[in-house]
Amino acid sequence: MQAGGADGGCISDRWYKADGPDFLHGEPMELLSSLAAANPAHRIQKPNSEPRRVGIFGLGPGGAALVDRALQAGVATEVMTLDAVEPQSGIYRRPASMPDLNAVVVVARPEDDTTDARRIYAWAGMIGILVSTVVVSEDDGVIAGGPNVHTLRTSSDLLAMTTDDSYLPTMLQWIGSSN
Repeated sequence: MQAGGADGGCISDRWYKADGPDFLHGEPMELLSSLAAANPAHRIQKPNSEPRRVGIFGLGPGGAALVDRALQAGVATEVMTLDAVEPQSGIYRRPASMPDLNAVVVVARPEDDTTDARRIYAWAGMIGILVSTVVVSEDDGVIAGGPNVHTLRTSSDLLAMTTDDSYLPTMLQWIGSSN
């Protein structure tokens, strides 16, 4: 007598065969579901093929210098000031000069005062824009940390930390904003 179902196979064969109800094209459904959940494409409404209008904030003297170098490298971004994040008649809006703004990048060094990152992040959330933050450390032997970096970490949708000053222009090119 064979153990298993009516056809003599193991009762749990369906879990091991790639053609059972819990598989799609040979892949376990739970694996496909977790991959789909990890893909941010459903959260980001601008596909990579669309041009982006990027506003950039340089926090502190280090962040301002990094932004200046990125602009000198030919990156097409709009330098923004904190005036842009103030409500106009009680309403948070995109700047009138940038009605098509769809990305914000905040740049700083770990020692820069990053308090204003909270205001920028709150404003961007109100108008539906993601905030990417780049922290450029001058010490390539230490991962940047401390209260300023913590503020940036909690005030951004994406945080990139690097010791390479050339990373900022490269990142801006990747998000589709270079000349």
